[in-house]
Amino acid sequence: MAEETKKAIVEELFAEGMTSPIEIRKKTGFSYGYVRNIVSDIKSPGSFKKSREKYFKTKKGQSVRKRAIDKWRGNNPDKVRAHRKKWRNNNPDKVMVQNNKRYRNRQEETIPTADNRYQEWTVEEIKFLEKNKEKNTIKEMALALNRTYGGVNGALTRFNLRA
Repeated sequence: MAEETKKAIVEELFAEGMTSPIEIRKKTGFSYGYVRNIVSDIKSPGSFKKSREKYFKTKKGQSVRKRAIDKWRGNNPDKVRAHRKKWRNNNPDKVMVQNNKRYRNRQEETIPTADNRYQEWTVEEIKFLEKNKEKNTIKEMALALNRTYGGVNGALTRFNLRA
């Protein structure tokens, strides 16, 4: 049955005095939600559409639940920090898997530019690490020196340059 026809039937029954969505649903066999929306629109035109638009107005690809969670996290940073710390303490295996995955990704990102792999570390490179260890990430230093992430990470430990 066409959408317009169903709507016309509900409107006709409403005009005859059948104002309860439950009664109309029983008489027509249409879903309660569908009938309720049409009856609501008859009683106050456009209100249902406006309320739905307001309720579901979200960032692109973001659900209402996700938006509410993000808002809560923004208002409760201490609780979020405590929850994450507790989760890390209770799930050390998952944390290790995440860290290993992150390490591998960083390593793979620096391999294409790493021309100095397996080369001895020069004095200039060590001085560069010493000078930039505070302000640059390991990945940034690896890209600047044409070394891998793992190579720079190991050099920082080997030459006692950890921040």
